Amino acid sequence: MPDLTEDELIRSMSTMEEEEMYDQKAINDFMAQETLPDDDVLVFKFNGLQQTTIFGARTITRLNERIANLRMTPALGAFQSDVSMTDSVAMVDRPEDSVYVGLNVEKESLLRSLKHTETTDALVVAVREKVAEYPGEFITFIVDEKMKFDGNFIMILSQDLDNTLRLEDLEVNEKDLVVDVIEEADDDVTWVFPSIEHPWANQGSDLEIMEEGCVETRARVVSKFERPRRDFGAKRELNVGQEGPAYTEVKPYEDKNFSIPVMELERGVTCVNSRCDHCTNTDWLYPRNQVVQYIPRLALMEEKETSAIKIASQKPIGGLSNLLGLFEQGLKENLMFNFLTDDFAQLGFSDDTYDNKSANNFKEILTLSDLRFTKDKAVSHIEWHPEIEGVLAMSIVERLPYDELVSQLSRVLMTPTYIIVWSLHDPTQPQLLLLAPEDIYCFQFNPTDPHIVAGGCNNGEVVLWDFSRHDLTNVLEKLRSKQELPLFQFDENESQKVPTIPWCAASNIEASHATPITCLQWLPDHIELDRAGLTYENTSQRCVQLLTCATDGGIFVWDLRPEKCVLAVDKTRDQIIVPHNVPATFNALDAKWKPLLHVNLFRPDNAPDHCPTCFCIRERQGDRSVLDLKANIAKKIASENDPNRVGLPKAQPLDGINSVIFVGTVDGDMVCVDWMPQKDVKTAKRQTPMPSFVAQLHDGPIVYIARSPFLPEVVLCVGGFTWSMWKENVTSGPLLCSAAYAKAPTGGLWSPSRSSVFYIMRADGVLEAWDLLDKTHEPALLHTVSSSALTALSIKVESRKHFLAVGDMHGALKILLIPHRLKVGGPEELEAMAGYIDREVRRRAFVMSRWKRREQERLQKEAESKHLAGISTVGELTATEKLQKMRVWLLCNGGYDFIYLPYRSMMLTEATAAQILNFSQPLDIKLLDEVVAAMYKSSGDEQKLAEKILSALKEHPEAWTRVDSILEFSSSQQTKYFALQILESLIKTRWKVLARPQCEGIKKYIVGLIIQTSSNPDLMESEKTYLSKLNMILVEVRLCDFVDVVHYLQILKFEWPTNWPHFIYDIVGASKTNESLCQNNMVILRLLSEEVFDFSLGQMTQTKAKHLKDSMCQEFGMIFQLCLLVLETSQNASLVVVTLETLLRFMHWIPLGYIFETDLIQSLVCRFLSVPVFRNVTLKCLAEIAGVPAKEYSKKVIELFNLTTAKLNEMLPLSTRIREAYEKGTTDEQNFIQILAIFYCTFLKCHSDLIESGELTEKLVDAYKYLLRISEVDDKEIFKICLEYWDYWVCELYTEASISCRSLHYPSVSRAEFAPLLSEFFGSSSQLRTILISRMARPEEVLVVENEHGEVVREFMKDTDSLNLYKTMRETLIYLTHLDHEDTEKIMLRKLKCQVNGTEWSRANLNSLCWAIGSISGAMMEDNERSFLVIVIRDLLGLCEHKRGKDNKAIVASNIMYVVGQYPRFLRAHWRFLKTVITKLFEFMHETHEGVQDMACDTFIKVAQKCRRQLLIPQCGAACGFVEDIIRSTDSIISDLQPQQVHTFYEAVATIISAETDRSVQNDLVEGLFRLPNAIWDDILLRVAADMTVMGDVEVVKQLCNILKTNLAACRALGNAYMVQLCRIYLDMLNIYRLLSEQINASIATHGEQIVKQPLVRSMRAVKKTVLNLLSCWIQRSHNPVLVANDFLPPLLEAVATDYQQSPPISREPEVLTTMATIVNRLSENVLRSLPRILDAVFQCTLEMINKDLEEFPEHRTNFFTLLQAVNAHCFSALMTLTAEKFKLILDSVIWAIKHTMRQVSETGLNILHTMLSNLAAVNSPNQQLFFRNFYIEIMQHMFAVVTDRSQTGNLTLQASLLAYMFKMVENGVITVSLGGESPEFDVPPEVNVQYVHQRLLELLKQAFPHLQEAQLVVFIKGLFALDTDVTAFREHLRDFLVQIREITGEDLSDLYLEEREAEIAAAQAEKLKRQAEVPGLLVPLGVEMNVITPCGVGGGVSSGSVGAGMDMAD
Repeated sequence: MPDLTEDELIRSMSTMEEEEMYDQKAINDFMAQETLPDDDVLVFKFNGLQQTTIFGARTITRLNERIANLRMTPALGAFQSDVSMTDSVAMVDRPEDSVYVGLNVEKESLLRSLKHTETTDALVVAVREKVAEYPGEFITFIVDEKMKFDGNFIMILSQDLDNTLRLEDLEVNEKDLVVDVIEEADDDVTWVFPSIEHPWANQGSDLEIMEEGCVETRARVVSKFERPRRDFGAKRELNVGQEGPAYTEVKPYEDKNFSIPVMELERGVTCVNSRCDHCTNTDWLYPRNQVVQYIPRLALMEEKETSAIKIASQKPIGGLSNLLGLFEQGLKENLMFNFLTDDFAQLGFSDDTYDNKSANNFKEILTLSDLRFTKDKAVSHIEWHPEIEGVLAMSIVERLPYDELVSQLSRVLMTPTYIIVWSLHDPTQPQLLLLAPEDIYCFQFNPTDPHIVAGGCNNGEVVLWDFSRHDLTNVLEKLRSKQELPLFQFDENESQKVPTIPWCAASNIEASHATPITCLQWLPDHIELDRAGLTYENTSQRCVQLLTCATDGGIFVWDLRPEKCVLAVDKTRDQIIVPHNVPATFNALDAKWKPLLHVNLFRPDNAPDHCPTCFCIRERQGDRSVLDLKANIAKKIASENDPNRVGLPKAQPLDGINSVIFVGTVDGDMVCVDWMPQKDVKTAKRQTPMPSFVAQLHDGPIVYIARSPFLPEVVLCVGGFTWSMWKENVTSGPLLCSAAYAKAPTGGLWSPSRSSVFYIMRADGVLEAWDLLDKTHEPALLHTVSSSALTALSIKVESRKHFLAVGDMHGALKILLIPHRLKVGGPEELEAMAGYIDREVRRRAFVMSRWKRREQERLQKEAESKHLAGISTVGELTATEKLQKMRVWLLCNGGYDFIYLPYRSMMLTEATAAQILNFSQPLDIKLLDEVVAAMYKSSGDEQKLAEKILSALKEHPEAWTRVDSILEFSSSQQTKYFALQILESLIKTRWKVLARPQCEGIKKYIVGLIIQTSSNPDLMESEKTYLSKLNMILVEVRLCDFVDVVHYLQILKFEWPTNWPHFIYDIVGASKTNESLCQNNMVILRLLSEEVFDFSLGQMTQTKAKHLKDSMCQEFGMIFQLCLLVLETSQNASLVVVTLETLLRFMHWIPLGYIFETDLIQSLVCRFLSVPVFRNVTLKCLAEIAGVPAKEYSKKVIELFNLTTAKLNEMLPLSTRIREAYEKGTTDEQNFIQILAIFYCTFLKCHSDLIESGELTEKLVDAYKYLLRISEVDDKEIFKICLEYWDYWVCELYTEASISCRSLHYPSVSRAEFAPLLSEFFGSSSQLRTILISRMARPEEVLVVENEHGEVVREFMKDTDSLNLYKTMRETLIYLTHLDHEDTEKIMLRKLKCQVNGTEWSRANLNSLCWAIGSISGAMMEDNERSFLVIVIRDLLGLCEHKRGKDNKAIVASNIMYVVGQYPRFLRAHWRFLKTVITKLFEFMHETHEGVQDMACDTFIKVAQKCRRQLLIPQCGAACGFVEDIIRSTDSIISDLQPQQVHTFYEAVATIISAETDRSVQNDLVEGLFRLPNAIWDDILLRVAADMTVMGDVEVVKQLCNILKTNLAACRALGNAYMVQLCRIYLDMLNIYRLLSEQINASIATHGEQIVKQPLVRSMRAVKKTVLNLLSCWIQRSHNPVLVANDFLPPLLEAVATDYQQSPPISREPEVLTTMATIVNRLSENVLRSLPRILDAVFQCTLEMINKDLEEFPEHRTNFFTLLQAVNAHCFSALMTLTAEKFKLILDSVIWAIKHTMRQVSETGLNILHTMLSNLAAVNSPNQQLFFRNFYIEIMQHMFAVVTDRSQTGNLTLQASLLAYMFKMVENGVITVSLGGESPEFDVPPEVNVQYVHQRLLELLKQAFPHLQEAQLVVFIKGLFALDTDVTAFREHLRDFLVQIREITGEDLSDLYLEEREAEIAAAQAEKLKRQAEVPGLLVPLGVEMNVITPCGVGGGVSSGSVGAGMDMAD
């Protein structure tokens, strides 16, 4: 045998000489038997991994060599083999004779190896039991490679058989076993085999190991220790003075909370610092220790002499006994003191981040998300790996609502769910996936064996994983060793695939929870439970038990050991073949695992059990203090010293274990229960005892409950909308409780490093950090983590960093760095926190005792009163009194349930309401305070009663008389606010009806209150905090002041200037007496200005508004002088700010002389602009002045511009990088940049005439530079401000150039001609182009975007703001391109080149560039556009080929599609390129990336619409048109498309076919297009004909719906040409419609109306809707109305109208009404024959559906009146033939429509009525006059009811038009019958009816508006008759009347001007479109050529004679 080193010999097993230990012949004879004795052997099969793990790699290698040697011997046959058994002995399969090898293994080593495997596999467990029972020291195994007896290992269990197989007279070679043999003087040799170790894993190269190795420089010291065998196992005492050999055993002590890194050296050094003193002059913020002195232990001289003598005299072997004492003492000292600690580093630890900005805020460092696994899912739980740094895991669950989850159940079941393991070192993708059978709501790593994970499933099972085969420690090494990815790569490769570990065991489903597991926790490794709930010491020190809870009513305890837990009987499970990638760790548990213990949460009185959601226990991992209790130590010692014990000691239950579990429930209760079962006195069974404490505090499920890691008796509970903090054994209530959140908290977490800190996460994505030693009323820190709800939270402490992992509802996992102040506390923080808790406990006890005493006093007082009255008996107590007594009894005597009393003991009753509302007695202010407090702080019935009382008090007509007493005597601010609301309501609604003395009294009271509260600066200062809570605009004004100001203004609107003419004089005079009063008066003047000049429209009549404005302007001189006085003399900064804000409101309406003829501008610029506190408001004033039109003051305007710009140059130099300054600036500084942009944009836009005249050349360049730099600021609002001006500016430049009929860059243009214009243009336009191109917004057509997490996703929601921004940017860029297209091309191509070469590559940059390229379509000449696009498309295609990654390719592909879709003119001119583009689009339709297919289909239909002729006609070299090739390849093209995308594809192809002019060819193309849908249609019809139940299959119905939607999409494009396809399916389609209707009606009759919500019925109704939409679409586009009326309409009415009439209302489709309206509109008089059938079918039944209320069946409602409008417009003659009853029904429905609150319905009704009256006026018949007599006055009465109705908005013009027409009919004599009188009189003069209408209307209005005088009403009615020919004047007259009547009631009048605002918007839009139509490319980015001549070819726009115009004409 070659020479081996000592280490190699130790690592080897004892199988090196097996060939000399066993008799090979005896082994062969033994194995030759047919059967083996069952009692003497154990046959089993180990796989390769188990062999290596148990026996060791070295042993298996030697074993394989031994087998190979035996095969080469002649006895076994002469054959050669090169195959070795490296993986497994059982893998060898040869036809030759078998080879049997004996293997000798030491029993103890094998046992240690089996225990080290840490597996619960049944086979390993059985082998371990047999090995433990074997009596000998060595065990013989026979290796059978052919597995003759179904196993590759045979273990010999009989010692006699073992001796038979061994050789006799075995000799031992002591030379070879020198290390393994212990020589003894007088005993035989004993074999000792070393333990088996795991195979060595190479972590680096051998060369590196050799370089790092140590070289020995001296010979080793060899010592030999020996003792006699007889001393083995004997007890010995540790006696240093004992002569001879001594031995002692020192057991290691493991403290997992304390770790010391130990460095081993070959020599020992002892050093001690000498004592010294130091001084320093450094001024430290905190004192720091400079020197630490350790005093060494000094030995006495006698000890030194004795020690020296002993060392000199004793031999080395004897010196060991002397060292034992010192060695033991050193070990004990090492346990007490860590000598390796760097004390100075620890001292500096708490100050290293002081005064650091990041120390006070969370810092987000990573966002982990992978859409492959987290799409549409939420994070449910997060756990950090307990040992490996930077590794954490999260579980994800579906976040669908229940209804959607049910409808998508099949997809959810097919989607795998995982626990995703991440590493912070590699955030690009997960490191590991743990596959789960269901969604995992909670999981946890095993604290002692972290490769084992336990999780709780959605179905209630407990699942186990084992990922020990996967190494997560060397992530960085794996990243460095990754191979370079290939250049071209579109799909995922192997490097992107994440390893997936399936679960290796799941609990038995019948024994598991019945509901989802919501909480899971491992039991600490120092304790374990038995079935009786008793707690024992866990001697294995491994976590083997866990606890779970679910809402099914209990907590389960599970045990991982098969021998400890009960396994269910599952015979089928044993027959299942476990996949090869599933670890065999828990094979014995899988599908058989049952809980060890069940902890119930009982309720009293047989009520349902509590439903737990989370729990916590007292014992914590690592805290072994319970084992150190004297009682437990004594039990352990007594058990070990028991002389009668046999084998292992018998364990005894531990004392001092806190077995209480705090549980949170789904009802918001906190339950305290003992897990240890007790004997029930009723049933005599052992079961979980009743909960000892139940707290009912939270109003929703508890989501988090945990004990403090520092103070275990303190419990944090989060649930409902609050969180609370409790202390164990304190049952009176929580120590601390939060206020109710607006957004519910979703979880919490204790800080692991600070005792006073915990975290709360909320549903609005905000994370709260609370520090109870800092403040308890609000969080110490708020941080917005996500826009969605936070769902999971976990903390990991690694080194000196604390990482916080947060998960949200969108599946994103964010890693935050905890700030320094939240992770490092003070030196005595724990003591301070404990003191705080103790104080709160005492306070709680005091409060409870006070409540009890007060309640007792009250009851005693009531009892005495009743006793004196002789009416107090217990039986006569009310229910409220009994409940109150029960509460008191529970509080006094203690009970089961904890009833949390509210903030007060008063309970509201009806007597309280009667007392409050009794105005005959003085108001009880304290009682009112209690009612208001109950309104805001209580809940339930009490809150409703308080609300009822306050509402009744507020509505009482005399309530305002109580306001003064409430404001004076109330101590509650909320009550005072309520009183002011009463006063405000009075002023708004009843001011004009109050007596004059009352008005004067209220006015004087309000004025006095304002003066009283405003004159005291200290009072105003003290109310700042209260104001900040209510978000008031002015901080210095008190809350009541602000409300009083509003009331003051309400009074002023009614009193000034008529009843209070000297108001301005009075307020100005009062302002000069006191600065604080002046400040408040400035607020009044400012608000008055806003009321008069800003908000007067719609709030008062036009006459009154004009009168107020004139009065304000006449008296403004006094106000202006007051403002100047304050600005010049006051030193009060707050007063100056308020004055400037007041001036700001005046600037836009005061006479211009006050601005430009005074020193106001110089004062603002020179005195206030540079002062930071006044800077913003001053610049706002200047911006307001800049917007004032002042042509007569042009010099002053120029002075304003120059002064302001010069001052800004001093404040903000042009060299400043404004973008960076904005990002780093404060809020005020950022606002200043925004106001600066407003100033320049306003000035340059309003004074463009000064720019053109050249008078602003001095500072104009600076202004443009400022604007350009501000445009670069990364703020959307600021950019929009600048963009608005740039758009105006370039539009003006283009207009000037157009007028000159020359391009600015045309060579023949004289630059002098445009000198004023070009001076600023050429210096700024290029930079502006660059900014716009770099910041281009996303257009509507782009669907593939990059979200905020950097993920490429499909955009589903349209951002209206971004689309509007894109339109403005596109318009601006088109103008710039027209002005200089060469510069635009140069900038774009330069940026594109940087994208291609990678210098500026990013997805965002590429998106912005391509969106800008697509936006300028049509802005260049065709030749320039062609050369430009060739370069762009070439580079983009190359970029698509070279970019790696699926997301990058998707972005490039989307940009290619967008660009080519924007340039159809280029595509039409280049057929081959068009064909290539279409082919590429078809390729993209097969790409599964989200959004790419949608965009490909959208681009295809866009190109088809603009290039249909090119795709239709045969091109050069082609036998047919390209569309025919598309039709033939339809099957393959749409194979991967979704149904909606297929519809888009068919619509695009149909668009191409619609361009065919030959009808026969067109029909052939249509038939070819529908070949595939028709085949599927026919197949379904055949199946339905054979079996009607086929229609009950939801998939079949959906398929029908998709086919019909495909037909609908094609019909929209084909129009009338679709008839060939319609004729083929028309009758079948109607039959399907009838069949589905019958099935739906039958289902409703059987199951009720709720069946319509089922998926099958909804799909059936979708088919019916699609049929109706298809018919409406084709009828509307048909060319032959007669054909439709004669051939298509009768079967349609038979199927559809009959079904509508007979179906129940819930199943009637509103599209039927739309279809009928389309038929009437399209067929007109041709439908008269069928009209009665239509009306009979739909009219009566629909009206019954919609006349019950105004909300049900909204679609039926709208479509019904659309049908009625169509009949009224086209078939009025048919209405005249109806009977009187039916006509009255129609008229009533129209009247009901005009009263409807839906504007669309109301407008339709008004139009119908107007048309009906017009048609009636044109018919001259007796029926006409009878109609007017019967209905005219009724209609007018209803019309005035509608006009004066507040709910009718936006229809005033239609209403006025209809009323004017009705008055004109009477006045012009259209109505000749008398409208009044008992009997009709014909041919009466018009004056009679005019007088009757006048009188009747006067009576009607007097009755409706009694507060109006008769003279007012007469004037109004006369005006109606006088203005009936002018609708506009009639409308204004009517509106003034409405304002008049609404002013009295104080209602809002803004809706009366809604139409004017809409008209203004529409007019501005029309003007804008007209202007844009004159600019090529501005309105038609998709290539629709404009047949207008561009002005002299400016900018290369496309003229009418361009090449593509003819093609568009043909299209």
